[in-house]
Amino acid sequence: MTKERKDLLAYCGFYCGDCLGYTGVIADAARDFMKVLEKYEFDRTAKCVFPEELEDYDTFYEALGFMTGLYAPGSAGIGRIAAYLAMSGGAAKMEGSTPVTSAMTSRHVIS
Repeated sequence: MTKERKDLLAYCGFYCGDCLGYTGVIADAARDFMKVLEKYEFDRTAKCVFPEELEDYDTFYEALGFMTGLYAPGSAGIGRIAAYLAMSGGAAKMEGSTPVTSAMTSRHVIS
């Protein structure tokens, strides 16, 4: 295994190179989608054309904004999800989205 690949192996056993936080796939897609929504002022469409179907559009847009920040900090790729899993005892405790969301909004550092 190359040194670069070893650096991406978290001590919890996860390979950070495959992590969505490390690759930025979700964050980039959310950012690009927000740009499209803003360009076409979709918030106005949601309120005027689909008021019942998209009554929670503001909440959706906030969640999308949160998702633009789902990048793993640092070059080693050990992100907040890996930090949560390491501190909570692993993937077995990760049953719903709430623990992960909470972990992503907190500031834990693993050295």
